[in-house]
Amino acid sequence: MNVKSKLGIISILIFSLLCSLTVSTAYVNIGNHSVTISNTGDNSSNAYAQLNGDGIIYPGDGKLPKNYEKYRNSTFQVSTGSKIKYKTSVISQGLLTNITGVKIKNSYINFGDGTKTTSNVWVVHTYKKSGWYKILISFNATFKNASFMGGKVNGTILGATKEYLVHVSTKPQLALNQISCGYNSFKNYKNKNVDYLMVKVANVGSAASKSTQIKIWYEQPNKIGAVYSKLKSYTKSATIKALKPGESTTVQIKFSIPHKYAKLWKDVLLDSLNKLNQFNKGATFYRLN
Repeated sequence: MNVKSKLGIISILIFSLLCSLTVSTAYVNIGNHSVTISNTGDNSSNAYAQLNGDGIIYPGDGKLPKNYEKYRNSTFQVSTGSKIKYKTSVISQGLLTNITGVKIKNSYINFGDGTKTTSNVWVVHTYKKSGWYKILISFNATFKNASFMGGKVNGTILGATKEYLVHVSTKPQLALNQISCGYNSFKNYKNKNVDYLMVKVANVGSAASKSTQIKIWYEQPNKIGAVYSKLKSYTKSATIKALKPGESTTVQIKFSIPHKYAKLWKDVLLDSLNKLNQFNKGATFYRLN
């Protein structure tokens, strides 16, 4: 996952878990500025179902068990023992956009490990064992002032249902957590000539990590992840110590950024010393400018 941001603080705390589907047709009842969407006919209401997560949550790492391919766009990953808050919600898309005034009713979440809830608000759940779990959500909802076919409507969504696949991992998961720039002199600060970067790396997984590296380089224009050959000499790396679960460290990389190159993309990458499988795939690579 490539994330664009300005040079400065980068924080990864909250992710919204959703799968966007395009709705071309829907079973709707329309009357007096009111719309009801249900699953009768073509399962249209399912397109508006979404699971929100608040905590250390990342997209899946691309490896799915056999017969789970249909979940590829609705897979995420958490660590064993992590306390995550979950809540069902409505996503605006397709025929209904700019939805406001949503009230969730009859919310149901089955976490796939024997835990079920009918709460309409945030609920905390912790997976105690690693593995793959299916999460089933369903709810009804009412809304106000949604954009619909050129006008504004209130309405109801009935029987919205969606399945997610969650990978609960008992392993180290290193993630870029914060990046800031530093200067060796007031003159460089005034002229915006960066002398070094301070990069914070956190182990958000459930096992201790081994020592590894972080690298940064100037990116080849219009080619994500490729080193710019004219500025190859600027490429720098630093070693990150082994980290216990929940532990973080900040390393200094003497990567100078002259003001004349400030607008070029820079790439920051968690890199393996020994091809270690301990990186969170959703938080290892950033582009800065």
